[in-house]
Amino acid sequence: MKKIADTKKSLRLRIAKERANLALEQVDEYSRLICDQIVKSELLSLGHDFILYYPFQNEVNLLPLAEYLLNAGKAIYFPRYDKANESYDLAKIESLSNDFVKGKFGIMEPIATAEGFKGDSLKATWFIPGVAFDHNGNRLGRGGGYYDRFLSYNGGTYVAVAHSVQLVDFVPTEAHDMKMNWLVTEKQTYKLTVG
Repeated sequence: MKKIADTKKSLRLRIAKERANLALEQVDEYSRLICDQIVKSELLSLGHDFILYYPFQNEVNLLPLAEYLLNAGKAIYFPRYDKANESYDLAKIESLSNDFVKGKFGIMEPIATAEGFKGDSLKATWFIPGVAFDHNGNRLGRGGGYYDRFLSYNGGTYVAVAHSVQLVDFVPTEAHDMKMNWLVTEKQTYKLTVG
């Protein structure tokens, strides 16, 4: 167990550094290409509800995709930190310019008055960030386990979005690590076989 944790930590540091070294212009261009691929793919036909995230530290910027979905009349949700439970919930966003405030870890999240998701599960299309991914659907997050806990009790389609520098041959996993169904980079969209 400790060996896997050490391997994850080492990989997390290495790939996070590579992502941090991307120029802002590269991040903008790659993000635009990724958003374009998603709009042209079958991913937006998989459901009406979509979960996105606010970009942080050179993550892929999906805010243009969020705007596109809002304009198309889709329901979009973003993670919001719940201090009382020390976990994340989901809040519906109606406006990208008015519905966000700086939250935990300095990441923008929905304002307190944004409508929370009500229900036991959410069969939605999730666009999920991470530090590193492989072609087997494995994801390495920041290390807090927030997304894995989130995904374990919600359902739907899990779409990893990443710059190609974040792709590795192998991401070490543990039993609680959730698998991705799709992977989108600036170069290609992959439908993954998750076993």
